Amino acid sequence: MDDGGVALPRDQTDSTDRVPVGEGHELHAAPIETITTNINHLQSRTARPLPSTPRFLRTASRPCWPIGLNWFIGLDLGMLSPDRALRALVEDGISCGELAPGSKLPTERELVATLQLPRSAVRRALSRLEQEGMVVREVGRGTFLREGYVAEGVARDASPADIMQARMVLEPSVAVLAAHAATQADLSRIASFADQGGRSEDFDSFETWDSKFHRAIGEATHNDLVLAMFDVINAGRALPVWGSLKRRTSTPERRRCYHQQHVSILEALNDRDPAGAERAMRAHLKSVTDNLIGNA
Repeated sequence: MDDGGVALPRDQTDSTDRVPVGEGHELHAAPIETITTNINHLQSRTARPLPSTPRFLRTASRPCWPIGLNWFIGLDLGMLSPDRALRALVEDGISCGELAPGSKLPTERELVATLQLPRSAVRRALSRLEQEGMVVREVGRGTFLREGYVAEGVARDASPADIMQARMVLEPSVAVLAAHAATQADLSRIASFADQGGRSEDFDSFETWDSKFHRAIGEATHNDLVLAMFDVINAGRALPVWGSLKRRTSTPERRRCYHQQHVSILEALNDRDPAGAERAMRAHLKSVTDNLIGNA
């Protein structure tokens, strides 16, 4: 088993797997058939069908549940207004690195299917977000996250130095937690994102995979509070001052260097080496800081 427990042979169990959790205690895990049956029963009793997963949330960093559940788990959609549901969906895409300023949102048809709302309600919600300056709608082209949009909770006047100082405080400790808590699936996702970053041939592509790589490490902590703090800092990458400085200081040589540093972080995580992961992350962030601030 991934968590270090010893799986008993199937013929030594009844309808559940017994996982040792301490002397005199056993944790019984329900089989997947039971979980699926319960989910389907819940879906049949809801007033509205549970939503499908939008295209930009179907990523390796957010594996889909059997019926397409993601951030909707635990939310009563009947209690969310269309505006709030759509705003949460977009902000989730920003947090996980799938939506950046200028990115195209899913089509109205996809949003209708995802949110299980009438098209008229989706259109009103899009109009409200456009009025608020979150999105831009272009006839014949679609809806886009507005250039320069900054998510709520982000310090709009944060400088690149502020962002890097905050990252230096948080991310080495995140790497330590991930070295302890990451599952094999987590490590595979992190490795995939590192590999895609290494294959990137331009700035925009590398930035996308770089963001995914760092967030996947945050996800590997399996600590929602840590991930929330990470997302607040990571959203600073959408600030215009960050983007322009990062683009101006980026070179193919530096991107190759960053990729090698990502590989070093990944190796420490694979080795379950918390101290090594912390050192590798700290060295990487120092390199990024030197290249950014030294050229500011």
